[in-house]
Amino acid sequence: MLNADWCYLRYRELEVQPGRFAATISTDTSLRFALTPSHSLASVTMAELPLSDSKRNGAMMTDTRMSKEEREAYLADLHVGVLSIPRPAGPPLAAPVWYDYQPGGDICVLTAPDSLKGRLLKEGSQLTLVAQTEAVPYAYVSVEGTVTEIRPCDDEADTRPLARRYLGTEMGDAYTDANAGSESVRVSIRPDRWLTVDYAKTGIGG
Repeated sequence: MLNADWCYLRYRELEVQPGRFAATISTDTSLRFALTPSHSLASVTMAELPLSDSKRNGAMMTDTRMSKEEREAYLADLHVGVLSIPRPAGPPLAAPVWYDYQPGGDICVLTAPDSLKGRLLKEGSQLTLVAQTEAVPYAYVSVEGTVTEIRPCDDEADTRPLARRYLGTEMGDAYTDANAGSESVRVSIRPDRWLTVDYAKTGIGG
């Protein structure tokens, strides 16, 4: 029987397969759930946990989540994002993107309206953007969000600043001038839910 197998989780939401798990909130700062096949549950949501270490079997477990300020600063830093967009049929589209983000604001990406991304994106679309560090200590921010606006892109207000962000001033200007007048749209994405990990908090590779 699996119902004696208790685990401690450190996430805000656990996706649970119907018919496989049941969950209860423990009295300490963790969510505790039991593998009990007799129950059916679609998902379990818990209140935000304090950013502190918790104990399991007397050992300290480091909380690797970022704070609100840390995750916003991380996302605002320079990363090539991976944008995941649902499709009516088949798996979601996952594509690398340049993006712009300022703490507290929306995420903005540029794309051609006739590209696959452009055809899939609509106002109200729900999607996910991931930014990650690909060297030790590893880290990532995953943002689930909603498209709030799609409008024509302006070369000076939108394309040039984004190109300079990723290519530097000289190459960014050359890129913008070479693509001046090309049809593209600016997509604004409101962050709704954040998932984060920063392994530097464990002291490994820091």
